[in-house]
Amino acid sequence: MADFDIEGAVVRLYDDASLTGDMTDEPAKRVLKWAEAQLENAAKTSADEAAFDEAQKHVRLLVKAFNQYIAAQQGGDFEAQQEAVGKATERAAALGYAPQAVAADAFTAQSAEMDEMGAVESLLIMIEGKTDAQAAPKAASSEVTVEDNNAEAPPTYQSAYAASPPADTANSGGSIPDEPDEPEQGDDDSDELKWEY
Repeated sequence: MADFDIEGAVVRLYDDASLTGDMTDEPAKRVLKWAEAQLENAAKTSADEAAFDEAQKHVRLLVKAFNQYIAAQQGGDFEAQQEAVGKATERAAALGYAPQAVAADAFTAQSAEMDEMGAVESLLIMIEGKTDAQAAPKAASSEVTVEDNNAEAPPTYQSAYAASPPADTANSGGSIPDEPDEPEQGDDDSDELKWEY
């Protein structure tokens, strides 16, 4: 492997404010960190200085396409968003990725309601060619955390059950006791069911 100036390439990437000027801090950091990893990979795989320089060019233009996409999303410019998606997939392919075969207009429509970070993450998933199944474990992990948090909370009607009470709990074998025969004093005007545990 040739001895490329990877440190200089990374410094130039972070120092060029025009590459991420339309992004807020966190999405910009996410894209730059991803781009830094692409430069490091290019340093390992490039056969010579010319190949590494070419990879640097594609990485920088890819970051710029992310920035253009976010700027167009903020301005509601659908056509500019589509153009930025096209540029991003083209540069990603030049870096050796196989972007998902998603039409630019379909992707733009799907990400229209996303916040900036959501749009960045979705664009990264698309250009890296990840499938929904590959992206799913992160979401599944988040759901488990939410369920775990709910399990720790004291059981109440609102958090333990869906919008309506179970139709028949007497023969279900479940752990939900029958409603009390008489309401507690002062509960006559309350719309909320109160079950004793």
